[in-house]
Amino acid sequence: LVRERLARQITARFRDKEGKVAALVLDPRLEESFRKGLDASSAQRLLSSLDERARGFAQVTTPPALVCAGDVRRQVAQFLTRRVPG
Repeated sequence: LVRERLARQITARFRDKEGKVAALVLDPRLEESFRKGLDASSAQRLLSSLDERARGFAQVTTPPALVCAGDVRRQVAQFLTRRVPG
């Protein structure tokens, strides 16, 4: 409920001049991997996939938002913070 009320503030840095948000949606199977504990092989596949998809956003002026289930959001953020520059 709090996140819904703060949606505009949360997404502000991802919106372009037209108000559009570029987004990547985490596959539900990967979300399940985070719930069970991400093994090294899955982690590498995730990083490779995100790198590939992110290249598709090269022309976008704002960074893409990564959308995932709320129950794995913190784990995903911690995982990416340790492994993805910027």
